[in-house]
Amino acid sequence: MSKIIVIILLHILGDSLLLTKKLRKLKIEKVSFLFLHVGIYILPFIVLSPIILGLTFLQGLEFSILIGIVHFVVDFTITQIKKRYWRTHKYQYVVIASLFEHLLQVSVVIFLYLNLFPNNINIDNWHNIVRYFFFEKPV
Repeated sequence: MSKIIVIILLHILGDSLLLTKKLRKLKIEKVSFLFLHVGIYILPFIVLSPIILGLTFLQGLEFSILIGIVHFVVDFTITQIKKRYWRTHKYQYVVIASLFEHLLQVSVVIFLYLNLFPNNINIDNWHNIVRYFFFEKPV
């Protein structure tokens, strides 16, 4: 479970803390800046996944490239949706799209990690957590 938290923290680091206000604006205007953003986003994953997530350097690189590709597609698509709502002054939909974007991004990163590297987590604990939240409640 702690590795899932680490993945969420790496996402926050790459997608929020390392993203300047200027780059946040530019990535909406030009695709080249979106590529730059994705490169910055995957840097924490490339550097820290071998150390914190127990991956080899090549596994970390593969994982980072895959999440970078997905991040680019999601960011590009959601940005187009947000632009449309922004122009029509439907700001509440921009907020909803932003929340959906982050939820989707984190879910995809966790999904990829769990499916690419199932031996790096304790599956029994994961099943117990899922069972607790969705099926069995203690009396």
